[in-house]
Amino acid sequence: MLTAFKTTGFVREPETLNDIIRLDNAIWNVSRPSGYVRFENPVVRIYSTADFWANITVFPHSYYESDPLINDNDDLQLIIEVASLVNQGFVHSVQIRFSETDEQSMIDIIYPAELNPHYVELFNLKEAKAYDGRNAFYEAVMTNESKEARLVLKMVSWIFLDRNDVGHWMTITVAITYFDGSLYHQVLVPIELEVTIP
Repeated sequence: MLTAFKTTGFVREPETLNDIIRLDNAIWNVSRPSGYVRFENPVVRIYSTADFWANITVFPHSYYESDPLINDNDDLQLIIEVASLVNQGFVHSVQIRFSETDEQSMIDIIYPAELNPHYVELFNLKEAKAYDGRNAFYEAVMTNESKEARLVLKMVSWIFLDRNDVGHWMTITVAITYFDGSLYHQVLVPIELEVTIP
């Protein structure tokens, strides 16, 4: 199968994916807490074949009720880490897509990477596109044709604009695109987060 390319900056972007692998949903949920609470149960997904390996971690690590840094709204703080390795070829890009939130919540991501190195770590990747709000999105693309890539977003806030009386849900989908030497593949990893009313 022939693969055409379009150019985004200096990065070849595949117009044709030869293979899309979607993993089953993983779910993390919590009954909406009061006060400040730390969690110790990250969602870890590992995908491995003979030619490719990826480790995706979404870690909801703390909940703040009436956080003074965000106008006394409640928020759930997340760390998102994606590491990948291919035996032949290269890791092309990593995308993190946040499903549209309800009208009473939003996503805030601290970026850009060059101004916030403490909050964004990129290895063999460069920031290509990022925005937050109700349809948040983050994308990093290869800096060279490397077999290994890593992305860490250390400060992602899921902000709740209600007053502790609404449940919320969201799906974070991580998409890793890689080239195995002859074909392009994409691995989709959906992770659902739920904050329910007690």
